[in-house]
Amino acid sequence: MTRIPSGIIKASIKLGSVYYFRDERLSSKQKHYMVVLNKNPKTNEVVLFVCGQSKIVNVKQFRSNCPTKTLVVITPKQYPGFTVDTIFDCNNVFLLAGTQNRPVKGTSKAAT
Repeated sequence: MTRIPSGIIKASIKLGSVYYFRDERLSSKQKHYMVVLNKNPKTNEVVLFVCGQSKIVNVKQFRSNCPTKTLVVITPKQYPGFTVDTIFDCNNVFLLAGTQNRPVKGTSKAAT
């Protein structure tokens, strides 16, 4: 199960917070940047994340039938914490149960 220290989450989580961790729901064993989507994640029962990936061309090809505004590319120049250009696929949202870090059944859903 994905675990983020609950003290860190409670103190810092907000819309747009960026975390770097491995999520077992991904096929990759690597850590990924995850961005919080909730407007009020401290009070919501479920926290919504989108996952960053470095394989930009692959994601764009896979999501070629989706609106381009649902794919967000961030560069290290825009966000110095990133080491490579990173794409966030907003069609694929990951859910965690609040600050207890419990995966929510049926997580990682593609938007329709």
